[in-house]
Amino acid sequence: MTENTGLKNGQKEHEASMIFPLGKLNQAMEPCAAGRNYISSVSDDLLKIDNITFEPGSRTSWHIHHADKHGGEVLICVAGRGFYQEWGKDAVEMNPGDCISVPAGVKNWHGAAPEAWFSYMCIDVPGENKHTEYLAPVSDDDYEKLRKTEAEAAVSEEAVMNTAIMHISINEQWPYGTMKKYWLEGDQLAIEYETGKVIYYHMEDGYWEPEDWVVIPE
Repeated sequence: MTENTGLKNGQKEHEASMIFPLGKLNQAMEPCAAGRNYISSVSDDLLKIDNITFEPGSRTSWHIHHADKHGGEVLICVAGRGFYQEWGKDAVEMNPGDCISVPAGVKNWHGAAPEAWFSYMCIDVPGENKHTEYLAPVSDDDYEKLRKTEAEAAVSEEAVMNTAIMHISINEQWPYGTMKKYWLEGDQLAIEYETGKVIYYHMEDGYWEPEDWVVIPE
């Protein structure tokens, strides 16, 4: 039995996708994390291994694993989707099977994606004189950038599919050639074609429609 106070959106499905139990609320991490996470011990023998699960939007603060020799940790995503980020680098998405080694001395954070549960095995790497230094929280502004990036990626994928369908439906009647590249510009989708022309589209009834079929020169 977990110590959870109620099923949140997607929790039941997430638990069903794991081979490890959700575990209990990880109260020891509450002061150094945003949102709630749960911990279930996998091994305390030769290596300390825990299965840790973050609720959607939850994440650790920035932190550093210190050690005089060796140390650090290994993170293996076992269910859901999350992010890992080192200071000064872009966040890396983690999906089941992804493994990241975090050496001692590296400033980082990790946690769930904005709309997804995230479970990972945390393997504690043995070392000498180890301790973890928790730093500032990951700001809401920085974290919201991940949400925006995800939303833009989803829109872009939908745009490509819709545009491809449109190309197929009108076939040779399309005078602007093959799609070369696309990007979001405000609430519009801009598509550049082999001819060098760019057309702007808007979303209507779930599909991208051209703005009055107006061709905008490059």
